[in-house]
Amino acid sequence: MTRSGVRTTVKVRIKAEVITTRKRKRLEQITGRDTRIIKQYLRVIYHNEEQLVNKKKGKKKVSKAKLDHHTLTTYKKNKLHNRLTVRHDLKKSFPRCSQNELQECRENAVAIYHSQQANNSAPAKNPPLKKIPRTQLAHSKRFILTCSPSNSIARWWVGIRDSFDTKKNKTHIHEKLWLPLACSPYHEYNLQQGKLQALEVLYYPMKKEWWVHFILLHIPEKYASPRPPAVLGIDLGINKRAVSALLTPKGVINRHEIRFWSDKTRKKLQKEKERKITELQKILAKTSLTVNKRKKSSPPTKTTQKERKN
Repeated sequence: MTRSGVRTTVKVRIKAEVITTRKRKRLEQITGRDTRIIKQYLRVIYHNEEQLVNKKKGKKKVSKAKLDHHTLTTYKKNKLHNRLTVRHDLKKSFPRCSQNELQECRENAVAIYHSQQANNSAPAKNPPLKKIPRTQLAHSKRFILTCSPSNSIARWWVGIRDSFDTKKNKTHIHEKLWLPLACSPYHEYNLQQGKLQALEVLYYPMKKEWWVHFILLHIPEKYASPRPPAVLGIDLGINKRAVSALLTPKGVINRHEIRFWSDKTRKKLQKEKERKITELQKILAKTSLTVNKRKKSSPPTKTTQKERKN
């Protein structure tokens, strides 16, 4: 949940059995390149924590501007603001990647670092080894989601940016890698419920399948009731409530200030039924034990010669 609304994810499988081998290889190249870039960003952050990380109120926050000064060069018309050399030049290390894709990888790396610091599970300057998806944003036509009902292969297609051959072809226009989606009416309904913000392309090695995770933003309607808005959260225990909190626009109300009413007759009936269930479970357990003992103690029967002939 965000300040502007609620975010949900719609997971759709890519029809990998339909796409060509070239597209499959290119998809593996794009995801593998993004993983290597994110890992490189994490290495830069961990090796330069004193310069890049700011500590405020006991929390660590990475300065993205300082991180760009360490990793990305800039070429502008005003030569005074040009940054021709950097300590870790990722454009030189990954020439087949656009600057927008590098910045998206930077956002993922910073988010991973913040989550590791929050969970106190930061690795010793070693990023994770699994494939890390890059969150591709919907603005500036980074990807396109289209519906073609007349297409016999798939009804829904997604086109992601393919910048591998942009520098080779000496152009500024990136190509699109079109992937067919196995969309059902359930997926179509959920995709229309919110505003499409971003997507992630993931590979599940156990299933050997490619999936696309669409991130949607749902903006709730304005509160129109005359009563003040409030949300009550209760964590139920065995006999009574364990934790309770009331959220209001003014803040959180302490659980000691909240009153609860309970039905005593219902509680008595519930306890009696629970006692009967435990007694029946004990009787069943004893009968099963006696049956097993009888089976073990009884000797095996020997068949006579006449029974064998018959």
